[in-house]
Parts: sequence; C-alpha cells; structure tokens
Amino acid sequence: MICKTFELDHLKHYKYVVILSTYHGSILLSRHRERMTWETQGGHIEPGETPLEAAKRELYEESGAVKYEIEPLCDYWAGDGDTFQGAGGVVFTAVIHELGGLPESEIAEVREFASLPEQLTYPAITPALFGRKAGTVKNAAAVLCEDIRYLTGRALWETENLIKCIPDELWDRRYDGLPMWKYLYHTLYSMDRWYINPCDANYRNPEFHTEYMADLNVIPTEEQVSREQAEAYFYRIRDKLETYIRLLTDEELGKKPDGCSMTRFRLILGQFRHWHRHMGLIYGFLVEDTGKWPYVLNMDAAYPEGPMPNYYG
Repeated sequence: MICKTFELDHLKHYKYVVILSTYHGSILLSRHRERMTWETQGGHIEPGETPLEAAKRELYEESGAVKYEIEPLCDYWAGDGDTFQGAGGVVFTAVIHELGGLPESEIAEVREFASLPEQLTYPAITPALFGRKAGTVKNAAAVLCEDIRYLTGRALWETENLIKCIPDELWDRRYDGLPMWKYLYHTLYSMDRWYINPCDANYRNPEFHTEYMADLNVIPTEEQVSREQAEAYFYRIRDKLETYIRLLTDEELGKKPDGCSMTRFRLILGQFRHWHRHMGLIYGFLVEDTGKWPYVLNMDAAYPEGPMPNYYG
C-alpha cells in the first residue's frame, strides 16, 4: 500500500501521477505539442520525488497553475491494454484557483471543458478516473470558495457604488422614522459582524459606534453617521472581507468559527441574504426620490468602466 500521506516513501512500483483538475468548475485539460488529443495533467515520477511532489511539478508544467488545492484520490494499476502498460500510478484531484502563463514545456495549450471530450490521450484510463461519468470529479465542489470570492467582490462593488449614489440631500432624509444613513449603517455593521464570526471575542466596534446606532428598531435623536465615516467604515470592511476570503478554503467552510454555533458557509449565505435585502431597501428609496436606478452587476456582467456612481440609462 502507498503511504497515506503520499509523502513519506517513494514506492518504486508507482511510476506515474495523473491529476484530475478543475478550474472555475470546469474540467481543465492539456494538449501536447505533438498530439491533437486532450488529456489530464500528469506524467512520470522522477527519481527521488514523492508522488505529491511529482503531481505539483506536473500540474505547473502542464497547466501553468500557480494557486491550487491538491489532494490524493486513489492509486491504480494499469495493466495490459491500457496506455500505461504494467505501471502503477497515483491519482490526484486539483482545484485550480489561479493560472499563470504556460512555462516552456511540451504543452501547446490548456482548455476548460464542461465535460470530457471524445479525443482523449488515455481513453481507457481517464473516463474511469472521472467516475465513469463525463464531467464528474471527486471534490469538484471545492470551487465553492472561488464562487464566494467572485460574488463577494461583485457585492462589495455594488455597495460602494450604492453609497456614492446617495445624494447629500437624502443622507438625513427619514423613511418610516429612520434616516437614510441608518439603513446604510445597519447594512455595513451586519457585514462587519456576521460575515466572518459574530462571536469573535476580539471584535471592536467602530470608534463612532453607539449602542443602538445599528438597530433599526430604535429611532435616532442626536446621533449621526456622516458620509465620510460610512465610506471609511465600508473600506475597512472591504479590506477585512477580501483578506478573509482570499485565504479561505472549502474545507474550512463546513467548520464553525471559535465560539459560534454556525458554520462559516452558513454565516456567508446568511449575510448575503441580509446584505442584499437591505441594499434593496436603499435602492427603492433612491429610485422613488431621485428617479434614477443605481447600477446593479448581473451574474456575468462586466464592471462599468466609468467612475462611481454608476446608474442605469
């Protein structure tokens, strides 16, 4: 049996590694310069290499991956009738988060596929390793963090744009007894507290915060949040969230932060729900009072090239 860590021993009868990689949820395949068919990344284990070291090297050489998560899936033996005749190998799954340029190698190009193409270099091996069902890869759901990064980035852009869409004359305008700034501050404060860990013992409120400032059930009297304070607070939250999700892994999503009864994934989903609901309220106030609709990024829409604020039409 091969060592469970794939690191401690270099077993001589394991000669190859095969890497099943995904990028943004798609299968990533490579094409060699001398062949027209597509294949998973992989190759020989060099003398002195562990299978994991070989897998990381081959992944970079054959895809240009510079940021990824990789883990062993299984070992296999390819006997007569397969391309790897009489050779044992180790299969890895890799979720690629960032591709660099292709290094100088035998690879001509890499391409994303929604499912396995018909022209495969190792037709007897590759479909079997993909679970005998085109397009299915163990741990393919490991792209969750990539999707979270993508959608959080878009939501942060929309929030900044929305803040800049609020005209000065509406900043203190009251809706159902509450000023515009309080609806915004409630949204920002919830992002700050609930996206990562509402039970964080080290959390500190912003310096201008008062006890009921973010509570929509309490009508303010003398207290106020200025535009400058709100924007500075937003940028602080944005940096905090971007740092958090940049380092977040799919394995951590199912775990609970310290002192919290909810998983990180549930916190993020819940915050998206709350975040966008209250942004929608502010959109409605602005449309009613200004007749202009602040720009909203659709799922695959390009970011506007012009400076903020951006409106439709």
